[in-house]
Amino acid sequence: MARCGPPSTGAYWREQAWYYDLTRGWDGSFRYQGSPVGEEEHDKYTHWDNTGTYLLTYALPMKSLYITGKKPSVVPTLTASESEKVINAGRDYFSRRSELSGREMDRYCYEHRSKKELLAGLSSWSPSVRKRSAWELGRRDGDVMPMLLNLLKSSNLYSRYGAVEALGSLSSKINEAARVSVLLNALQADDLWLRILAAEALPGIGDPAKIAVPDMLKRSAMRNPEKDPRGMEHRYLAFALFNRCGGLVGRSLKGVNRELLMQAVRVGLQNQDGRARGSFASVYQAIAEKAPSGIKFASEIRMRGLELFAKHKINEGIGLLVDYAINQKAHASEKRIVKVMETLKSYGTHGRRILPQLRRHSF
Repeated sequence: MARCGPPSTGAYWREQAWYYDLTRGWDGSFRYQGSPVGEEEHDKYTHWDNTGTYLLTYALPMKSLYITGKKPSVVPTLTASESEKVINAGRDYFSRRSELSGREMDRYCYEHRSKKELLAGLSSWSPSVRKRSAWELGRRDGDVMPMLLNLLKSSNLYSRYGAVEALGSLSSKINEAARVSVLLNALQADDLWLRILAAEALPGIGDPAKIAVPDMLKRSAMRNPEKDPRGMEHRYLAFALFNRCGGLVGRSLKGVNRELLMQAVRVGLQNQDGRARGSFASVYQAIAEKAPSGIKFASEIRMRGLELFAKHKINEGIGLLVDYAINQKAHASEKRIVKVMETLKSYGTHGRRILPQLRRHSF
């Protein structure tokens, strides 16, 4: 916020000063407030003392903090009008339905907006505004296909992004064939993010969208290290295709071309994102090399692979199990380590050779 410049800082304080006043305790301390919904935290952090972080915010006017360096940002600061647009994009973040859970609230936060406002929201610079507008349009009655097709013809890339997201959010029974055809065209677009959004939208249509699977697999096997060095398109295609909760082939590979499938899997298992790898069956490389990002989800692919190695008594699995036991991420490791040891035991006496190594790292 401070890096956005004085107009943004002032606008932020005009909006949020009340929150800081109410957060301060009787003794001047600031406790951790948690999420407004809170369901994902389960009271784990309620006793944290966040006084220091709040004091850093209050120290802003002193202009003596150089946490990110003394040089100004290479990105121009926001003007007053730009700051206002940013704040407006954050309006209606939560639904007015207090009885809903956090994820459900996201789906209803724009329910009081008019159809005109929602269509305008599809062209917003803000990804959140576009997505929530698309969700709400999908819940409404009426045919918005003509409007969405017009947006897709727009020279404004944001409008095209929003239109593609809306096509995936409409009721699964509305203009299925036309929507699939349009999204297939978008899947071949020059713009990377438009292709990704098209891939994300197709599973929302359901079975009629499965005709897109061959094209999606072909794109999954393509590499473009210059324009997409980290394989972000592969990442989202993996979710759209192989996610067990809604992926087009996440629960059945019936009718899928095996050659195209294997080409896509070979490329996907080398993706740098752990969650993307977790969408596939396992191979040695995905187990042995920790994903450099998406670490929260990286354990899934590694454990499934280790279990597969153990099932078929593959010798390399023993060393990989030990390496994983020692170097796994700490979060929730107390549960995973039990599974790792059980898997290791399945090797029987062949696993004895690594006992000295385990003892060196035991507590």
